[in-house]
Amino acid sequence: MTGGLGGSLRTATVTVLFCDLVGSTERQTRIGDDASDDFRRRFFDVLAEAVRRFRGEEVKNTGDGLMVVFRHSALDAVACAVAMHESVGELDADEPVRLYVGISAGEAAEDGGDWFGTPVNEAARLCSAAKPGQTLTNEVVRSLVGSRGAFAFRAVGSLTLKGMPRPVAAVEVVRQLDEPAAVRSGQQQRRRPRRALTIGLAVVVVVAATVAVAVVRNGSHGSGVPAAALRAPAYPVSYIVKPCSAAVLDSIAVPGLECGTLTVPEDRAKPNGRSIRLDAVRAPAREQATSDPVLDFGADNLVTSPARDHSEEIQLARRGANALLQSDPTLTCPEYADIAADALTKPLGDPELEGRNATAIRACYDRWTGAGVDLNQYNHLAAGDDMVDLIRALNLTHVHLVSGYVGTIGALEVIRQLPDVVRTLTLQEPVAPGQSAHTNPAKYLSDAFNNYVSLCQADPACNATFHDLPGEYRRGHDAAGSSPRLVQGDDGNGHAHEVLLDADRVTQALADALNQRETYPLIAAAIDASIDNPVAATAIAGRVIDANAPLLTPDYSWGAALSEQCSYEAHTVDQTSSALTRQALPQFSKFDDQSLLALCSAWPVHEIDQIAFAAPSATVPTLIVTPTLLPGADPQWADIFRRGLPNATVLTFATLDGAILGTGDPPCLAAIRRAFLTDPTKAIDSAACEGQTPPIHFLASLGG
Repeated sequence: MTGGLGGSLRTATVTVLFCDLVGSTERQTRIGDDASDDFRRRFFDVLAEAVRRFRGEEVKNTGDGLMVVFRHSALDAVACAVAMHESVGELDADEPVRLYVGISAGEAAEDGGDWFGTPVNEAARLCSAAKPGQTLTNEVVRSLVGSRGAFAFRAVGSLTLKGMPRPVAAVEVVRQLDEPAAVRSGQQQRRRPRRALTIGLAVVVVVAATVAVAVVRNGSHGSGVPAAALRAPAYPVSYIVKPCSAAVLDSIAVPGLECGTLTVPEDRAKPNGRSIRLDAVRAPAREQATSDPVLDFGADNLVTSPARDHSEEIQLARRGANALLQSDPTLTCPEYADIAADALTKPLGDPELEGRNATAIRACYDRWTGAGVDLNQYNHLAAGDDMVDLIRALNLTHVHLVSGYVGTIGALEVIRQLPDVVRTLTLQEPVAPGQSAHTNPAKYLSDAFNNYVSLCQADPACNATFHDLPGEYRRGHDAAGSSPRLVQGDDGNGHAHEVLLDADRVTQALADALNQRETYPLIAAAIDASIDNPVAATAIAGRVIDANAPLLTPDYSWGAALSEQCSYEAHTVDQTSSALTRQALPQFSKFDDQSLLALCSAWPVHEIDQIAFAAPSATVPTLIVTPTLLPGADPQWADIFRRGLPNATVLTFATLDGAILGTGDPPCLAAIRRAFLTDPTKAIDSAACEGQTPPIHFLASLGG
């Protein structure tokens, strides 16, 4: 998870598993050498399958067992252990096969394909101390797993383990008996979410979809959908065509663009209550429309999208949003906007600043609720409900969906309601149910940075120029922390703003740079440059400003962002894991700042319905594209979707950011998307396209 800071070896925060076969010598004596050879092959085959299923990496064969490392998830390690116990049990018809398993987690060093450090030694000793059929772990692993997964834990007391400096508080892993299928399938079932909070001030804007009742035209080329699927809703909905604004025509330069307004109830349970009006745009196919319409939750680029070759593509405003596509009402918060920009000159987490911000946010909340607006209705599931109404309103008998990040919640809602209507689903960096960029932000940032370091090391010129990026980053981070100062940066529009350049802002700058592909060539050079280098300082300040752009946008729709994040993302934060990450990775800790805690206390909307936390389960053909450098995502999310969507294909790109679908790069991805819409059953050569990810041309120096 992190580079080897200040040392010669790379280290990572990993979970280590050791397993060992019970009674191997006795079994060999009983069944004979030939049968033992066959048993051994079958035994290691089923262990390897469990390791593969739960994204582990086999480090070595220990003779009668394995050492396995999990880079991404302690939960995967626990699930793998349970799967191992289950899968080996029937290998010997005469005597049940049992394992000893030990699991630990912490910072370990990787060298020559092997791992070293305290968690490795502790996992091995716990394995030795386990009883037949038992998995022993420690309190750290139990805290990391928390309430996720179908597991319970039982304390077994402190164990004195050979070679360990102090007794270890050992815990036995116990699978919960009401959900065995979750373990066998590898799906992670969500239990009651922890209530905690985190916000990155760069708020992800996902365009939602909505529209409904009046049939304007039939944009579908499919048939065979039961009439009940497209029945009119039991509440008033309308869609009307209107002239496109100059801003829309300028930004979406598509010939034949059609604009409209969708009107739906704010609360569908109150059909005679308030209404919401949402802008919509319909971009026609470039050539003859021979495929079903594409409904996009904001992940695509209507101008360049290859999906538009033979399909109409539609986008709609997000509820409460004040963007190119607008909502009425638009949930702006001038009470907060008037003071928000001042945060750039204050330390993150400044108590006085947070108190002032919370007061302003509460004033905005009270104003909107006083005006009769139900702020609980502005969430990710409502976006899916709106899209369902759009499909019915336009009588679209079959559609393709495109979505990404938290917009995935809305796309899955459409599939739940209209499973026979959705032909394909394309997802960009989908967030796993019950998780978000706020679950463990410092870990995600560390993972992304570690991947960037690996790319530099694989590039001869970069590797020759920058020998120790993790160490240089740590030194620059610490230098900024010991000598913070105000630095001017540019917002990209020619306006300069003062930024307090301290350790936490350096972390923010790194996260922002990893969010955007165009800055990838600069990151290594900026880290290598001294923090006193004026060019480097100005560049870092510019990235901080970019990361906090909403603070400098007077009419930003804070109400929409807070209703979405406080109803979902706030409930996905893993406080225990985040606290452990902050301790292990102080150089990334303030990326995990707690500012949203105060803001959501002042914006008390209800938690989103529990269906938003349900594991995906559908047979719709799905194409998933995901980056590895994005600091607000976990590569494990794509695997979770692959488990719940058996007809899913995942493409992972090592050098692209979170806007993969809108870049048109690499060209093979556009070709895959065209073919996928035409025939989603056709096999996709994902490895060939992943290998064409554009190279990073690392800059040698910032100058100055």
